[in-house]
Amino acid sequence: YLYCFGTGIAQIFATLCLVELFSRKNFSIGVSYTKTDTIQTAILASIFLSESLPVIAVLAVVMAFIAVILLNSIDYSKGGLLRNIFHKNALLGLGSGFFLSITTIFMKKATLMVNTHQGDKVLSVIIVFIIYIGMQNNTYIFYESYKKRVGETVTNMFSQWKKVSLISFFSMLGTMCWISAFLLQKVAYVKLVAQIEVLISLIISHKLLKEKNLKGEVVGMALLVASVTLVLFME
Repeated sequence: YLYCFGTGIAQIFATLCLVELFSRKNFSIGVSYTKTDTIQTAILASIFLSESLPVIAVLAVVMAFIAVILLNSIDYSKGGLLRNIFHKNALLGLGSGFFLSITTIFMKKATLMVNTHQGDKVLSVIIVFIIYIGMQNNTYIFYESYKKRVGETVTNMFSQWKKVSLISFFSMLGTMCWISAFLLQKVAYVKLVAQIEVLISLIISHKLLKEKNLKGEVVGMALLVASVTLVLFME
């Protein structure tokens, strides 16, 4: 229960950091630092889950990180990624990445503990999902009650019920896929392969919006595909 509760709270904090980040100017600086969650997850997993990575996997993680930075089209003219590390937006990005990593670690811990007792992987995923979502929703309702905004929030949700339903449905599927993947494989590998979503999003945006690929994006795509391929072939 504690790990499920921790998962929900960490995800809420990660989202709050992102929301605050998008409300600021030059938010792209911080967005890039949120992508450090893959590296942060690999480090935390080695400490708290004893999931060590071979050299090739470490190389793949670093390649994926560089790829995502390139795909985000960062402007290095004002000092580059390292010099911007103490920028407020960068700290928010790092904070979001950190809480996402904590979310991953706690979710993995909860799933492993439930699976140890149940022995059924599918049932374990369902149990963890129900407890995690239930605790997260109750926490959010408590917060909204404290702020006396429950009525307003519920009204807004029902006024946009179609969009809310679609978002909730796909979010549920995504979360269950995350939990299942963490139960079956090392979290660093899962997070790395999941970076392919950046590539898919970029391809869709170019197809729909007819945007041209920048040189940095092309290199980023190649690096991302190479890093994911390394992990898939290694496993």
